[in-house]
Formats: sequence, C-alpha cells, structure tokens
Amino acid sequence: MNVLNRTEYKWVKENRETLLNFCSELKHEDFTLKMNGFGFQSIREALLHIADCYIAWIGSFILLKTKMPITPKENIENLSLSDIKLRFEQADLFVNEL
Repeated sequence: MNVLNRTEYKWVKENRETLLNFCSELKHEDFTLKMNGFGFQSIREALLHIADCYIAWIGSFILLKTKMPITPKENIENLSLSDIKLRFEQADLFVNEL
C-alpha cells in the first residue's frame, strides 16, 4: 500500500476508534436494539457487517487467506463489542499486507 493510502487508512482507523469508543458507552440493549430502516437491524450488526466486508474482500478474495470471512448468522447474537473490535483488528492485519 502506498504512503497516501496508508495515511488515509490511518484516518479510517482513528474514526472507527472514535465510533467504537462511543459504542462502548451504550447500554447493551441500545447497542443490540433492532431498528426499522437501519439496514442491518442493529448497531452491532452494522459494525459487524463492515468488519466482515473488509475480511471478505481483502482477506478472502484478494489475499486468499481465509475460507470463512463472514460471521455466521447464528453467532451474531452472542457477539460483544470486544468481539467486533477483534474482527476489525483482523481486518487491519489484512490491510497491512496489501
């Protein structure tokens, strides 16, 4: 990845950290609340979708390093914000390999 892209991705990570810190202040009920019109039903599911997209596109399709990039639907209910942060950390590792 070139210097400009690394700088831009650093900004992405900084903004993501701000968002995740905000989410850590939410009550669990609000973080997992299913909302009409939100697209991915809850904040938790939206964040997980973003992390899974990084892992799928970069980790699976570009780097060919993972066979299971998407979190199975039956596992979502048990995921915490910490679990989602770990998914983003995995995505960051893949981005750093580009």
